[in-house]
Amino acid sequence: MILVLFFSKTLGLSLELLSVVEHLHVSAQTDLSGNIGLGSRDDLLESLIDEEKSESKKAIVEGREMLSRLHERALSQEAKAVKIVQKHGELYENVQAQKEEIRLLILGLRGKDHESNVHAIGSQVEELIRTLNVPILLVNEAFF
Repeated sequence: MILVLFFSKTLGLSLELLSVVEHLHVSAQTDLSGNIGLGSRDDLLESLIDEEKSESKKAIVEGREMLSRLHERALSQEAKAVKIVQKHGELYENVQAQKEEIRLLILGLRGKDHESNVHAIGSQVEELIRTLNVPILLVNEAFF
């Protein structure tokens, strides 16, 4: 966060903190096959829907809490124009939609899909690097 605030102050840029909630549901129930009797299919479908709703709500709350903490931290460091935004979908699509307004993009090196592989760059981050025509600073989570 220190780097973000440094660039914002030094370059006189407003700061937008973005959290993107992706809806990629992978069921915790590993074996969905087998003989499903009458009514069981509906129960299974209802169970999967409830599980997905619960995961989505949890991701939204976690994103809001993170944005709130970062917003408070930015304001305590006297950042001027701080905007927090939470969107749904994919990171790539949400950043592409705002590409005309971006002067500097600071991204975490990898997302949850790649957090266990310290040598990997997230696929969405890689796509943004290839397609955006703005300076991009990649940071490890320790510096963010």
